[in-house]
Amino acid sequence: EKTIVARLPPRIKIRENAPLELPHIIMVIDDPGKTVIEPLFKEPGLSEPEYSCELFKGAGKVSGFRVTAQGAEHVARTMTALADKEKASAAAAGRHPAVILIGDGNHSLATAKSCWESLKAKGADAERHPARYALVELQNLHDDGVVFEPIHRILEGAKADAVQAFLEKAWSVKAQPFREPVPEHAVVLVRGTDKSSSLIFIPPAEKLPVVSMSTQVDKFVEEHKHVKIGYVHGEEPVYGACKDGTTTGLLLPSLDKSRFLDTIHEIGTLPRKAFSMGEASEKRFYVEARAILPEDVCGQPVKKLRIDPSQGEKLIGA
Repeated sequence: EKTIVARLPPRIKIRENAPLELPHIIMVIDDPGKTVIEPLFKEPGLSEPEYSCELFKGAGKVSGFRVTAQGAEHVARTMTALADKEKASAAAAGRHPAVILIGDGNHSLATAKSCWESLKAKGADAERHPARYALVELQNLHDDGVVFEPIHRILEGAKADAVQAFLEKAWSVKAQPFREPVPEHAVVLVRGTDKSSSLIFIPPAEKLPVVSMSTQVDKFVEEHKHVKIGYVHGEEPVYGACKDGTTTGLLLPSLDKSRFLDTIHEIGTLPRKAFSMGEASEKRFYVEARAILPEDVCGQPVKKLRIDPSQGEKLIGA
């Protein structure tokens, strides 16, 4: 997604003197053969159990594994092979290679880089300072557990009829009566709390719906200065916001993973708030933490720490 520089200062203020980082940064690789990550959990000797605990609030259980030296060699070897394959594909297509993509948490990663650049300018050791790196989660785009959930739009102060007319003209289509199941490529215009009053739009098929919709919504807001955009997870908050008739909602479909990379290669970055990796309820836990201050500042050896979710915010040494 596009990184909005104006959103970095408050994040920088939090991170610049923090002893620990608990970011939500998800990096994505395109590995349909599942050659890099998946073997770590299946092949003996590549990882070993590190922790396992029950999560509170009925959220299930989490288990962590430490990658062994043999596992690290496996990752390096398979990532190199994956990178070579992507570079060859990119050269054949006349585009830049994209070995690792930022799937989520791009502002957290940009914040980490900004803080490191500041430390580097002050003479920080580029080889040994822990803030030189950021803690991220590497995921395979083709993992069955990786789901791109839509982030819906709420247009506060926008009349539904005005939004409908604008989109019909922009896309050269006519709104259709609401029906279920909603077509996969459709955008739903929410006019009130009753689904039956909603309308379905089928935007041009050559682009992902979130790309087509974001472009037109930005234009609509530019022409209607009093309208404000809100971004929400889940359909229920959208219908709730539209109950008074002064707000219009737009429901987006889930992101089509089969077209995800083609879209990235074509346009470079997706519009802001294009998707969320997983439901909001799945992001309640920050299980791994990492020290980002050097030992001479902490006054003690820098250790990897983890949070025991069953005990709230208690930190325990790894």
